[in-house]
Amino acid sequence: NPAKALESERNLRRLRIFQLVTSRAVKDADGRLGLLVVTRDLWSLRLEQGFQFTGSQFDYLSLRLTERNLFGRNKNASLVFALDPITWRLGQRYYDRRINLGQLQLSQGVDLIFKREDGGYDGIDVSADLSRPFYRLGQRWGFRFPFRYLDNHFRQIQAGQVVTWDDPETAAVEA
Repeated sequence: NPAKALESERNLRRLRIFQLVTSRAVKDADGRLGLLVVTRDLWSLRLEQGFQFTGSQFDYLSLRLTERNLFGRNKNASLVFALDPITWRLGQRYYDRRINLGQLQLSQGVDLIFKREDGGYDGIDVSADLSRPFYRLGQRWGFRFPFRYLDNHFRQIQAGQVVTWDDPETAAVEA
């Protein structure tokens, strides 16, 4: 069935652990029809980074060491470090595209947030996402349940400094 063969190729590509996925119909010596699937793996350990400068002002640095095929099981695990002018974060991420016999997808992460000034604790960021994406052509429904818990101090930063605000309705000067 050509539609099912293409669907299988598409699902293999969505795993994102293969550089190449292709399939062909083949016949054996007895004339029986079969399907030959050819894949080529990707290098799965990566250091991903991001950074931002505005002029000469440092805004943001992000480093993420990611294993995209943990233990050969197509699980994605990362260690994360992020730095901005006021805080730094250290955390982890885990992503599993196929749990419960391939029906469900799970993503989760935890970041601890610290102040750059003295290294003191500044908060936590926890997230999880459970979903049932569309994997098959005949699948009728899917769902997604995201969750996030964020407990930290929000600071507006401009030119590397915290922007302060004074409430005009009070006599006291707030920062």
